[in-house]
Amino acid sequence: MKSILPALLFLGALSLHAGESKFRCDWSSFPQGAIRYFKYASTWGNREPQWQDRRTVLKEKREDGSCIIETQEKNGEDWTRVEGSLCIGQAPETMNLKLAKTEPEAVKVGETTVSCKKVTYAGKDDKDDLQLILWQIPKGTICERTLHQWKSSGLIQLNADVVRAQIKRTDGDTVLTIESVVIAEDRPIQIAKDTLNCLEERIVSTYQKQGFPARTETSTRWLNPKVPGLMVKYLSDSKTPCEQHLTTAFEVGTKQ
Repeated sequence: MKSILPALLFLGALSLHAGESKFRCDWSSFPQGAIRYFKYASTWGNREPQWQDRRTVLKEKREDGSCIIETQEKNGEDWTRVEGSLCIGQAPETMNLKLAKTEPEAVKVGETTVSCKKVTYAGKDDKDDLQLILWQIPKGTICERTLHQWKSSGLIQLNADVVRAQIKRTDGDTVLTIESVVIAEDRPIQIAKDTLNCLEERIVSTYQKQGFPARTETSTRWLNPKVPGLMVKYLSDSKTPCEQHLTTAFEVGTKQ
């Protein structure tokens, strides 16, 4: 069965912040040539993971704020290209969405319940009905990150005040829901000799077609703004396949 999880790992969403003329992506704050090194494994069923050495390189920063990145695999002493990506995306205010409702709602973050402003947007993307819900906290300082839109090459920027987000896309009798939930804000993960406090976030993707059982897949990622592309660790629960990433080192400012 083909995984329904979107490609969350190497793309960074672009956002149009208030007062800014350019988009921003998860790589925008790093200089061209920044690199993230990581161990990668993709396993099927109950097989033991076969780890590969990979890296993602920021190849180009464009004038409009978009970035081109490339993932490479180590073969002997050489690095060979696996895939490339153009980081593009939108902020809610630049999408074809209208503010539908704002209301208070409490959300649990780890063991703590926080008071949020729940903001609902609704609109159309081509022929699909689209709904975006953001749960925002005042003066948020958590790591900015992205959420995939599905059926779209762009991502949605989740700003530092968003502790939960949900996007629902309806196409006739098919509904796809993708939800991001913050589990912890300061989960320690060790990279080489350093320990980074990471944002731990769970992504749940549910595909529902009328007349068929729903398919749900869950992944967890750990993010830190010091790491190019933010990704420190990633784990999916899919058995076809299960993907794992673990950052081993990173470089900032090395020209490639």
